[in-house]
Amino acid sequence: PRTYWSPNRGLDILATITGPWQQLVDAGRITVRLLTPAVALCSQDGRVTGATVEDAQSGTRQDVLARATVLTTGGFAASPEMFARFTPAAPPLASYAAETSTGDGVRMALRLGAQVRNTDAYMTGLGGFKAEPGPGRLRDWRDGWAMVGSANQRAPREIYVDASGRRFINEDEPSNDRREFAVMDLADETFWAVFDSEALFAGECLIKGWHNDDLLAAADAGQFCFAAASIEDLADRAGIGAEGLKHTVAEYNEAVVTGSDRLGRRSPAYPLKTPPFYAFRLQGGSGLSWAGLSVDAQLRVLNAASEPIPGLYAAGEVLGMSALSGDFTVGGMSLTPALGFGRWLGQRLARGRGD
Repeated sequence: PRTYWSPNRGLDILATITGPWQQLVDAGRITVRLLTPAVALCSQDGRVTGATVEDAQSGTRQDVLARATVLTTGGFAASPEMFARFTPAAPPLASYAAETSTGDGVRMALRLGAQVRNTDAYMTGLGGFKAEPGPGRLRDWRDGWAMVGSANQRAPREIYVDASGRRFINEDEPSNDRREFAVMDLADETFWAVFDSEALFAGECLIKGWHNDDLLAAADAGQFCFAAASIEDLADRAGIGAEGLKHTVAEYNEAVVTGSDRLGRRSPAYPLKTPPFYAFRLQGGSGLSWAGLSVDAQLRVLNAASEPIPGLYAAGEVLGMSALSGDFTVGGMSLTPALGFGRWLGQRLARGRGD
């Protein structure tokens, strides 16, 4: 596995740092400003001298001055405009990022001439769609994005097809990377999960955090989930190539009988034979931004001439996930480097080792 989780995931990190953090706050070494977003960087004679912050309730602004300013403001994967600008190779943004991931730190640095690097880097996540929250679903910032459960989480009961109706990957492929690269090769990163009634009710819902009743309601609405009494009608309603889908279903049903699948599915199961038949239209999406601010080995933000902007530093996803995680999405590699680099910068800058 490329990711190992602690029992409570990110909450275990929070529990670890809360005590030392609170001790520093109580000692007056950290000043906490809640509901006070930074709206601009202050500069004088080419050096960053702090940030202009705004009280969210009164709207009043003030400059908070400092010898060093560190941007740890995250990425821009909830901003279609910034995502298109700095990820030109990707299709239009389908985002499951936190709504606060709007690139504010990158925008502020750009106004001072900062450089953004790795704009050619991009990686998708496997299959999801926009959906309104419903009863029984997990209620957090991911409510607006539903994802199909992958082979690492459950045995597949569906097949995946492209717009022509052809399968493009073995559905129980264990590698997240192979699945994601296969989705990136599709037009607009769009594909369909196709299954029948027997598969629908044979286990947990195919969509993470949903119940089968949610899925049936979505099929009634006919926006991203479609139902029909025949494969031909299903193809017509879902916008899939009918001839390709009919061929694919026949081929896959034969693979279930023989136990030998052309794409290498280890245990072909759940032939598509019991109507109504269902299809989910799915799309690759991103919860992360891959481009980010360019920095040097001291994490000083660089300008267009690759020279450090005096007084300005950066850490975390504001550097771009390609700088933190390489070619693949690895759980924890946005949060953990933010903590590690932030700690390193804090120690270094407190000792006067900045520029």
